[in-house]
Order: sequence, then C-alpha cells, then structure tokens
Amino acid sequence: MTTAHKRHRNRIALRQLLTWNDYMLTDIGITRDDIRCALASGSRIEPTRRLQVMAVERRVIAMEDARRRRDAIGVDGVSLARAGMRRNRDTEKA
Repeated sequence: MTTAHKRHRNRIALRQLLTWNDYMLTDIGITRDDIRCALASGSRIEPTRRLQVMAVERRVIAMEDARRRRDAIGVDGVSLARAGMRRNRDTEKA
C-alpha cells in the first residue's frame, strides 16, 4: 500500500470521527476542531499524526496547569501566598 493511499484512508477515518458526539471525542482526548484542523493540514501531511500531536499538546498543557494549581494550594487548602502573608503578620506582632 502506498503512502498516499494510507493518508487517503486515514482522512476517511478522520471524517468518520466527525460523526461521533462530543462526549466520545473528549473521552479519547480530541475535539471536533482538532479533527477539522488535521484534515485541513494539507494532503502531504499525515492527518492522524497531526491529530496525535494536538492531543498530546493538550494533555501536556492540562498537566502543567494542574501542577501549577496544586503548587499554589497548601496542604490544608490555603493558598501558599495567603499563608505567607499570615506568617508575616504573625512575626510582625511578636
């Protein structure tokens, strides 16, 4: 099977994904816009590879956001910035 034929077959498969509902697409880590973008990426670019890259990028960004949120919250649920301000006020009184 030629590379061009594989790309064509993958484009057909991506178009079929557009018939899935948003819940199903989210469950596999992609959005309808991701599929459209991959299909619009040009005939010489493998659309499934482009779709995979977009899904991985989204996952990395979500993991970084979760890490930042986790780092910003202390053990007892108080933001570290607020805890630091409270500590500074307590030391000024002493």
